[in-house]
Amino acid sequence: MKEIYRTSLYTEFPQEELRLILFSQKLCFEVYRQGNIGAVAALVSRLCLPLSLWPRFYETVCCLGNFMKPLPAPAYQARSCCSYTCSMTPEPVVLEQDHEKIHLSLLDRRGSTFLEITSAPPAAAAAAGKADTIHIGPTLWSAFLKTIQRLAQTIAP
Repeated sequence: MKEIYRTSLYTEFPQEELRLILFSQKLCFEVYRQGNIGAVAALVSRLCLPLSLWPRFYETVCCLGNFMKPLPAPAYQARSCCSYTCSMTPEPVVLEQDHEKIHLSLLDRRGSTFLEITSAPPAAAAAAGKADTIHIGPTLWSAFLKTIQRLAQTIAP
């Protein structure tokens, strides 16, 4: 499948990056981590979102962003992370199409908020305990939101 768009964001963890890759039918989120210096980065998790779920995913991320707790200034902006307004509460959301499910929820850890995106695999993979999870924390949030806003312009008809 041919890539339409690709970008990388560096996460809160040293030598770890989140890659967002847009294809014609899906958007993939891949987390890579490099172990030793000079070693090739290894894939840690991969989650793919069918583009038919994109409008709901985008709206959900923006709405949940209203509940993100930003890090204190001056390191990061002291204002709200997201200016999108909606009536959604910070409850977990499940996006579903055919056999694919994507769970989005907010987690509070040590006074910071993290967006957790988890794919619910098909039944066979679920039995083996395979589920990919990506965490977007307050350090990565602003860059992640800007990236999905750029993607929204690319994906929009």
